[in-house]
Parts: sequence; C-alpha cells; structure tokens
Amino acid sequence: MLHGVMTHPTFSNFGSVLRIGELPCSATAFDLATPGAEISRFFKNHGGSPGIIITQKSVPVSALTQAAFLRVMSRPYGLEHFTVRPIGALLECLNHSPMLLLSAECTIQEAVERCLARDSVEMYEPFLVEDENHGHIRMVDFRTLLLASTEIFAQRNQQLADAISAHQRTETELRAAKKEADKANLVKGEFLANMSHEIRTPMNGILGMTELALDTELTVEQREYLTLVQQSGNALLGIINDILDFSKIEAGKVVFEKIGFCLREVVAEIIKPLGIRAGQKSVELLADIPASVPDDLIGDPGRLRQVIINLLGNAVKFTEKGEVMLEVRSVEQINGHVKLRFGIVDTGIGIPEDKLKSIFSPFVQADGSTTRRFGGTGLGLAISSGLVEQMGGHLKVESKVGQGSRFEFAVTLERCSEIEQKIPPARPERLKGLRTLIVDDNHTNRRILEEMAWNWGMLPVVVDSGRKALLELEIAAQHGTPYGLVLLDAMMPEMDGFMVAEALAKQPEIIRTTVIMLSSAAQACESERARQLGIAGVLYKPVTQSDLLKAVLAILGKAAANGNVRIGQMAQTSRPLRVLMAEDNLVNQQLARRFLVHRGHEVMIVRDGLEAIAAAKNGTFDVILMDIQMPNMDGLEATLQIREMELARGGRQTPIAAMTARAMKEDMERCLAVGIDAFISKPFTREEFLTTVERIARVEMKLAG
Repeated sequence: MLHGVMTHPTFSNFGSVLRIGELPCSATAFDLATPGAEISRFFKNHGGSPGIIITQKSVPVSALTQAAFLRVMSRPYGLEHFTVRPIGALLECLNHSPMLLLSAECTIQEAVERCLARDSVEMYEPFLVEDENHGHIRMVDFRTLLLASTEIFAQRNQQLADAISAHQRTETELRAAKKEADKANLVKGEFLANMSHEIRTPMNGILGMTELALDTELTVEQREYLTLVQQSGNALLGIINDILDFSKIEAGKVVFEKIGFCLREVVAEIIKPLGIRAGQKSVELLADIPASVPDDLIGDPGRLRQVIINLLGNAVKFTEKGEVMLEVRSVEQINGHVKLRFGIVDTGIGIPEDKLKSIFSPFVQADGSTTRRFGGTGLGLAISSGLVEQMGGHLKVESKVGQGSRFEFAVTLERCSEIEQKIPPARPERLKGLRTLIVDDNHTNRRILEEMAWNWGMLPVVVDSGRKALLELEIAAQHGTPYGLVLLDAMMPEMDGFMVAEALAKQPEIIRTTVIMLSSAAQACESERARQLGIAGVLYKPVTQSDLLKAVLAILGKAAANGNVRIGQMAQTSRPLRVLMAEDNLVNQQLARRFLVHRGHEVMIVRDGLEAIAAAKNGTFDVILMDIQMPNMDGLEATLQIREMELARGGRQTPIAAMTARAMKEDMERCLAVGIDAFISKPFTREEFLTTVERIARVEMKLAG
C-alpha cells in the first residue's frame, strides 16, 4: 500500500525548531507484499528520498534506506532476482541493523548526538521519528538534521559567548582545585607504590625460603605447617600485587611493552590453569576464537593476560554451575592494525543493576558479603578497567542477578608479519570430508566444536546426549556411511561418555570409529579407564583449537597406520537414489554425473532453473542438486518456486543441495532463506559431494520411514 509523501516545504524559522518532530520528513510507506519493481520505480522518481517505511497491514515493521536498496540491486543477479519478488523477501536476505528510532519530542541536539554515537557505517544514515501522540512513524534525512542543528547552533553562539565570561572565574577556581587534587592523588599513588615495594621484598624471602624448606626431608606435621605458610604467603602476595598495580595506575606510571606475541598461545596459557578450577566446580570453561581472528600481534601480552585472567578468574569464582566463556572477535582490520573485542560471559550469580557502575571503583564489591564468601580486595575490576583504558579501550558490563554477567572490552593491536604462523592451517587436507560426530550436552561447546570442524573441511553432525549419539552411529553404520571420528564429552547427564564408550565396545560394527574424549576433570584414572574402553585419546577442557587439531591429526594418523580408521571413507546408501541436477556447466555436469552413476544412482540433468521446476513438477526425486548461478532463472528463484509448488501440493519437501562457488556467510543465508538444505562448495571432491548427497537423502528417508 502506497501512502502519499508528507513533508514540510521548508523551515520558516530555524529559531523555533527545537524538536525533531518539526523537521521535514518522509512518511512514504510500502506494504511487505509490494513488488520490488515498484520500489525501484519509486526511488528512481524520488532521488532525494532518504528511504521508505515497510508496513504489514498498515503497521510499520521495518525501514529501508535508498542506499541499502540500491546496494542490493547492484549485486550480481540482484536486479533480476528482487524486482520480481515482494520487498519482504529482500528484507529477509539483507543484512542490516535496525534503524535508529527517536521520539518526535527529542531535541535536535539529542538527535545529533544519538546519530553520531552509531557505528561509523550507520552514522550518517537516515533515522526514524515516532510521534507518540498519533502513532505515526516518519523518516528523516540526517543532512536535514545537521542543517537544523547548524542553524540553531549559530543562533545560540551569542548566548554562549555571554555565558562564557560568567563561567571563567568559576573555571579558574576549579582548575586550581583540580591541581591540588591531582597533587594529592599523586602523593597517594607514590605512597602506595613505595609501601607495596617495601612489603614485597620480605615477602619474596618468606616464599622463597618456604619453597626451599619444602624440598627438604620433613615430618608430616612440619610439611603441613610450611604448606599453610606458603598458601597464606601466596594469598598475601596477590593482595600486594593488586595494591601495587592500582598505585601505578593512580600515579600514571604503568609502562606498556610493544612486542610480538601469539594470541592463541596467550589464551591457552590463561585457560589451562583456570580450567582446573572450573572443572573442580563442574563448570564448563570455553574459549571461542574463530579462524578469522589473527594470531600474530604486537602489543603487551602481559597486560592483556592480566586483564583476561582477572575477568575470567572472577567469572569462575562467582559461577557455581553452567559455563564461563572467553569470546574473541575481530571487529576491523585496517592499515596493519586489528581491533579485537574480548567478551567474558558467565552464568554466575550476576550483579544488581544499582551496583553496575560502582563495581569499577577501587576497594568496592557489588555485595559486601561476597568479600567474606569469595575473598578479594575489590581492586581487580578497577585495575582491569584502568589497564584497558590505557590500552585505548573501555571495559563495560551487562548483568542480571541470578543469570550471569558479560564483561567486554575492545583494544587495537598491530599485526606482526615477522612472527611465524603457529596456528594450524584452516583446512588440513587429511581431515577434508571426514564425517565427525560431536557429542556434548553443552550447547556452546557443541557450537564451537562444530565451527572448528567446518573450518577444517570436516563434515560434522552434533547431538546433545549419549543415547542420541548411539542412535546416530547405529543408523550411520546400517546405511553404510560410518563416522570416521567421534568427539565425546565425558561428563553428561543420564549417560556419560564412558557409558557411551562401553556401549560402543559391545557393537563390533561401530567400534572401528575413532573416539576422542573431552573431559573437564584431569585425573589419571580417567585416562586409564578410557584406554581400557578403546578410546583413542583424552583431551582436557578447555580445549584450544590448536590442541584439538594436533590431537586429531596425531590420533587419526596412528589409527590409519593400524588400519582402524577410514578417513573420508564412502559407502553406498541403502538403495539407489534418483537425483535431479540443475547445472549449466558441461564439465560440472559430467563430473557430478560420473560420481553419482558410479555409485549406482540415477541422474537427470537440466540446464537452468526453469527446466528444474518443470522436472520437479513432472517427476519424483530423492535429491535435487541446484546450481545457484544459471541463465534464464537462477537456483535461488527456482528453489523458491519448487518449495511453493510442494507447499501447494501438501506433499513432502525434496532435499535440495546448493552447488555454488560462493560460500560466504551471506550467500548461505540467502540459500537458507529460500529453503535449501545443504551446500556443496565448488570445487568439490568426490567424497565431499557424495557424502552431502547421500546424507541429506538418508535424513529424508529416515523421516519418511
């Protein structure tokens, strides 16, 4: 539904424009069902329009800027694909952040500040204005807002100039007071630093001599006494270190190194000892660092380690059940620098909302009782916040009582090309096409392990319990598509990893699968029990990407030499498949045909989307292979029409696998949006190709049966 354009013709008096509700704005709205071609014509005829509002049954549901629309239309096949479909389909495939929504009562200055606070890519985009009294939503061009702001600013300059002289005397007095306060803080910082150093000197002697004494022959009673002295001394040294670090930050004497380091090595050094503490509480400690995050960096790894240890240590301390996770994400990479965002997420006791600001103050904890229960000086977060700020970032927190907390900060570091790349290659050839079963009751752990497996070219399937794992392994063996590797969590409810291994040992047709166990409890008895059950290896959580890959390659290499594993092995499905393949490239046609025919499958080949629709309408197939880029009609549109045809018939949905040379995240999202079930990336190997085809066919057969 198209409404008329409603705008004020001009500003009659900038002096009276104080609220954004008085600015010229566009109220042009289109329904979700409006064809893309109509939107395209509107923007062509209204070049100055900032964008449109999208409605459903006259209720605003989204907005679309002209720039975003034109960007999508300029993509390959974008114009052809989206002009013939409703605008709602474009919104589903378009990655865009929700537009800024402001009240009509918001002042011009507030609106400018809100716009400039957005991410740089969205800063100057239009925004929405909501009239609370009438329920209308309109769109305002940011240029109009700046124009109004400039005019108001010019009119108020004189008023500000008059006010400046009145504040000058007060400012002078405040400057003098601040100077005295800074001097007092400096003296305090120097005192704390000197005091900490004076205490640390004898403490080093106490701890050092205690350690030497513990290495001598002692009675049981003497060893107990000295061990308690050592533990108490270490606790006291931790408090002194906190005071020293805080005093250095207060006095402005923190020195940062600038050296090369490997990020994943630093993280591994942090989480390994903390993992033992977490395992003792049955808390999952996880590290999520995608392959897109660079490893070779220049900065101060010691200070970065100090902040992460403090935040992770607090998270483990205040979490009694659930999980603690370290997330690292690459925000942007430019001019030899990378901005990394670190997130520490827990499912612990949480922080009351009224305490969120005060927790970064020195000597303060959210609840005084936590000092008695958990210990600590209350300096850790203040120190971490100060270090992050001196590294150019800002430490912030989100938390809910009883649900957990998320601490987050971002820092910019240099890339270092001189450091030898120590992370494993992204797609080791030995693992390509390896069918892998991931068994873990923790959702986050499953997601991380699955992402690692995909990055290495493996073909992972995830389940959340031991019983589901046994069922999946049994079905795979029955259909001749066994798994080459199982990553098995040791600690799961109802049926733990050892019980699964015991069940596997009783099933000869499955036992050839190589099993690697992941455990949170580093106990020698576990390794011995695992060996007796035929488990190839045990890794202790938290498992880093490099540790897991090294272990998998080593264990599979040893198993392959002994004839106990078949990497990437293919076996025929329970019956021949009838396959429809839509592919315009003759070479790809012949290659895929030979793969399928040699396996006993029947293949019908068509050359474009129109022929694929006709074939699907007149025949029955077990699998459809759909090339994405074809003449006349591409694979996305063909899939959409096939799904609509199946829905109208009320019958089953035929599994459809996309064959594409474009396997970016946005490409996969577009495929999923139209109903595609799986992806085959070009160029593909026989194992990858046949595994995907037979896997989705087997799932369909299982559901049908």
